[in-house]
Amino acid sequence: MRETEYMESLLAQIQCEKAKGMIEAEIRSHIEDQKAAYMQQGMKEANAEQEAVRQMGDPVEAGARLNRIHRPLMAWDLLLLPVFLSILGLSAQYLLNCHYAESFGGMMLSQAIVYTVMGIVVMLGVGFLDYTYIGRYAKGLYLGLFGAAALITVLWRFGGGRPDNIVTSIAMLYVPLFGCVLYGYRGKGMAGIVKSLLWLLPAVITLVLFPDTLSAPATLIIMLADWVMLSVAVGKNWFEVHHKWIIVAGLWIGLILIPFFLWGILAAIGGTGFQEYYLARFDKWIHFSTLGSEYWGGNLVPELLLQNQWIGPNRLLEAGQWTYTLPLGHDYVLAYVCLHYGILAALILSGFILLLLIRGLYISLRHKNRLGRMMGAGVATLLLIQFVFYFLCNIGILPSRIYFPFVTGGASGMIASSVLLGIFLSIYRYQNIIGGEKEFNRQAES
Repeated sequence: MRETEYMESLLAQIQCEKAKGMIEAEIRSHIEDQKAAYMQQGMKEANAEQEAVRQMGDPVEAGARLNRIHRPLMAWDLLLLPVFLSILGLSAQYLLNCHYAESFGGMMLSQAIVYTVMGIVVMLGVGFLDYTYIGRYAKGLYLGLFGAAALITVLWRFGGGRPDNIVTSIAMLYVPLFGCVLYGYRGKGMAGIVKSLLWLLPAVITLVLFPDTLSAPATLIIMLADWVMLSVAVGKNWFEVHHKWIIVAGLWIGLILIPFFLWGILAAIGGTGFQEYYLARFDKWIHFSTLGSEYWGGNLVPELLLQNQWIGPNRLLEAGQWTYTLPLGHDYVLAYVCLHYGILAALILSGFILLLLIRGLYISLRHKNRLGRMMGAGVATLLLIQFVFYFLCNIGILPSRIYFPFVTGGASGMIASSVLLGIFLSIYRYQNIIGGEKEFNRQAES
């Protein structure tokens, strides 16, 4: 059998069209290597090719084996764990709403269920989507999201509304797209690093300009995730530059200096309403301990934690001496769980969340190509930092207004988080279909 005939028979057994290119390249490489070895031993080219093909075995059996390996997969744990956490979070919010309807804004269970189901559908949809398509159109998607955020901000300001949650949710989606941008600039030297930094401007503009006094936590979470991704790309020498660790150090020093730079710009503007507004916001960010109880539980949460038990309700609550109300219930679900069900219940809920995020990070880091690794690692980094901030909010160290999936209500945050979790599913699903770096680049170019 000739090589062409063998490949036709073998590839006929492969059901996943996307995997055929990778399999064909791999098998042809083996045949060509073996053919070259036989020719060095003195065999004629036609005989060497036939012998090399014969050594590969029956094409139908080989194709069937490869078909079982190179097919889409489903990470059932990554699918079922978010569903379980969503049900757990809904239950916790509903039970707590029964006690604190005013603090929880009179949660509507039917509405929350619709949002949760919608989130699961979105997560599945993204999970079945080949993540390399996101990588291929990353810059267009990035600019499209930026345009949507700007339009929403303008329309809502004109109408007197507050687009905070929606715009913050859009900004979260910048993170995996920024990972794709970094991948596109590999090998570009310092110019690639500078261009990557310029692609951070949409995130900065989105988060700084929309009217939310407490947008600082969201801004810091997203910027930290992007900075970690850029630092990893430089450290792994994606850009092929000298003194890469000096550049990494410079990036983090620059991140620390950015607030002072913005402060200097505002001070230079002088005497405008714009300056007064943003200087007031800076002051709130720096002195957030002065915020009212509707924004910050720092004066209250530590006192409550001291009265909590490992299992069971808070001692004051149990003794009928409870006189406190935590601010913004959805931002303090873990604190409320501690209050009514004990510290252990809150730690178990936190443990399941961390298990999901660590599992997503593990799957991402084991992926064959750098695009999948960077996108997944960026999502995991974002959600891990976000959870740390949410946890610090619930023990009274940071102010509230920090969304986190499963324990916080809201449609826009749910959809954005579902997209991010769906990227984990997609990376796992196509791990045996998307080839290594050379094959992946060949597929992208085609």
